[in-house]
Amino acid sequence: MNTRNHKVGLVSTDDAFLRGGDVEIGRIDRALNDAGVASEIVVWHEAHDWSSFDALIIRSPWDYPDRVDEFHDWLDTVSKSTRLFNPPELIRWNFDKQYLRDLEAAGVRCTPTAFCSHLDQSLEAAETVLASGKNCIIKPTISASSRKTGLFGEMSAALCELCRSILDEHKLVMVQPALASVQEGREKNLLFFNGVFSHAIHKGVILAPGGGYLKGTQAGQLSLADATDDEIALGLQVMTAIDKLAAQRGWPADAALPLYARIDVAPDEDDRPVLIEAELFEPQLYLRMKPASFATFVAAVKSRLE
Repeated sequence: MNTRNHKVGLVSTDDAFLRGGDVEIGRIDRALNDAGVASEIVVWHEAHDWSSFDALIIRSPWDYPDRVDEFHDWLDTVSKSTRLFNPPELIRWNFDKQYLRDLEAAGVRCTPTAFCSHLDQSLEAAETVLASGKNCIIKPTISASSRKTGLFGEMSAALCELCRSILDEHKLVMVQPALASVQEGREKNLLFFNGVFSHAIHKGVILAPGGGYLKGTQAGQLSLADATDDEIALGLQVMTAIDKLAAQRGWPADAALPLYARIDVAPDEDDRPVLIEAELFEPQLYLRMKPASFATFVAAVKSRLE
């Protein structure tokens, strides 16, 4: 079918919240239109005739952590009218970082994580990590852009308060040993479109010891990176695990193969890549770091519309 007759919406949120934070969505919109796909940027919580779109592509509805129930209702409503990429089944699974349990069970090497539902449990898990001689990471199971994420080298009032704040929002606390390689700036984000590796970036150090962000911002310094064969293999292992999980749970075909996936990895103590997170919901794709990848992404979209 000719994709020139197709219409897609790039799902974002309002400018008052974003404040220009999604620096790529306009370029994606232009690239799609230039390739013959009618595209427009849409705010998820505004009124639209969703059935007029052949597909909606989730890009930057980054206010969702503050509107979780509303966003889930929106997914229910919109999925009855059109296709979503990535699909609701995949989004709901990826929405809560407890998905790491499923990936680990599937054999994917993940950063060890304790999921804690009480303050005492959270503090005990943090003490265990720190007693091993490692720093610990505290973060919520539902968040975006490293919000409410802290790096700590010792038990402190700030660590306790962060755990309490997360629990007060009715989310679980994740406690992880901090990877030294991440603090050395060796984290990489690998981008896959329709299960095929596209490009990778180095993500600079974000977290400051003791809580908060280096230079007071969540944005780390970015640079284009070369992914190793082992890192790409880990990403492909995640894709295979998702395909199998979709079959086990009866998800639709669109959910078995993510249109886009960002696989965040870093070396462990043995210099083997481990999964930090698999971002299948609303990740930055860092297309601007490799301009040719705009065309790669557009081609991936068009192939799903045909």
